[in-house]
Amino acid sequence: RSIALPASVIDNLRRHRVRQLERRLALGDAWEDRGMVFANESGAPLHVNSLANHFEKVTTAAGVPVIRFHDMRHTSATLMLIGGEHPKVVAERLGHSDVSITLNRYSHVTPDMQRQAADRLDAMIDRAS
Repeated sequence: RSIALPASVIDNLRRHRVRQLERRLALGDAWEDRGMVFANESGAPLHVNSLANHFEKVTTAAGVPVIRFHDMRHTSATLMLIGGEHPKVVAERLGHSDVSITLNRYSHVTPDMQRQAADRLDAMIDRAS
């Protein structure tokens, strides 16, 4: 499937591509050209454990809680929904054929969302009385 990417992501992907091409030139025939966007240092597929280990190092260095790489998918869905994105759009971006999968598995209620719901309920009760 194709999805629209933010300009910042496209810029980062272009910079990544330049670095990858430089690496490919440096390795010459040792480069394994498989046409991958994300590959290891020799062009071969990344091993899932390598990605997980790198992600853990990056999150630790950033001083944020260590989460699984896949958890960013849940965070992304929740943030889009909090931001007012239509659930069907979020579902399509995640590749879900049914929006209920997105809403039941990938969106999470935050404490702030609970507080806002309580405040809106309070405002409705005040208006009704």
